[in-house]
Amino acid sequence: MQADIVVTLEVALAVAHHEDRLVATHPRCWDREQTRASLSPYLIEEAYEALEALEGGKRDAMMEELGDLLFQVVFHAQVARELGEFTMADLLERLADKMITRHPHVFGDANVETPQEALAQWETIKRRCYTVWLHATLAVVLIGYTAIFGLSSLVIRRLRSAPLVTE
Repeated sequence: MQADIVVTLEVALAVAHHEDRLVATHPRCWDREQTRASLSPYLIEEAYEALEALEGGKRDAMMEELGDLLFQVVFHAQVARELGEFTMADLLERLADKMITRHPHVFGDANVETPQEALAQWETIKRRCYTVWLHATLAVVLIGYTAIFGLSSLVIRRLRSAPLVTE
């Protein structure tokens, strides 16, 4: 299983390399002009097509549509790399870390006896991760709110002290 994951990650990085090469060797290609906003509809479209293929249960259709969905992930990672945010390797490393963190019964010393216990453990870990994310997000929102509140107070004070102009 672990060998399959390593091969899969290597293939995903190879796909990302192919996309890099396409963009680098064809500077006026459609791919190079894309942004998150322009790609987002394709991501949703491919997700729905993948769901439809999964429901249909036909192997070739599932492989085709899941591949298209994966390519959208690669494409978004390419955009992020060009913006200096992260690379495909960073994304895959984060995914691997998440898999390890959320499955301590496989990669750590946690002990679960049933699939239900494994699911309960996974949900607890996910909730804990979400809580950390939520606290960080709320802190940013509150900082932004404080800045907006301060700015609005300044504007109100200046408006109150400004002479009324009527024409």
